[in-house]
Amino acid sequence: MKAESATSEMTDFFAELFDQNYYFNEKVIAELMQNQNITLGRCHDLISHMLNAHVIWNSRINKAPIDINPWSPRELDELSQLNKSCFDASILILRDSSLNSQVEYTTQSGKVFKHKIRELLFQVINHSTYHRAQIAMEFRQSGITPLLTDYIVYKMIVPNSPSEG
Repeated sequence: MKAESATSEMTDFFAELFDQNYYFNEKVIAELMQNQNITLGRCHDLISHMLNAHVIWNSRINKAPIDINPWSPRELDELSQLNKSCFDASILILRDSSLNSQVEYTTQSGKVFKHKIRELLFQVINHSTYHRAQIAMEFRQSGITPLLTDYIVYKMIVPNSPSEG
């Protein structure tokens, strides 16, 4: 029974992390939309890349065909919908998969790897956090106050995350 409880807690925690990821991606996208008059091309490239990578990892987990270049630019007005579909797909993975299940996948360079779903989902979160930090630096250099996107900040802003209810 303890193992089931721990697994449930881990699934809930991942759901919170994906809520946070979705929430702050939306904030970044809104900031980019609001500041279209400022040259923020690097930020646009980074958020496009984050979401493309999210699609790729979800597809690998779901064993779905992938035909996306991780660095392909996306239109600014499509980013929010893509963010939502990435979030929804990850939440479905959490609900329908065992986090300890192994997934074998092939990288774009043709190398084959095998990892647990929880490792791949954590890759999505970690990768997004890394690039949001780069976006924060770009914002600062462009004279825009960077967003605070830390997990604990999210917990203060949104104490009951959407996936809990």
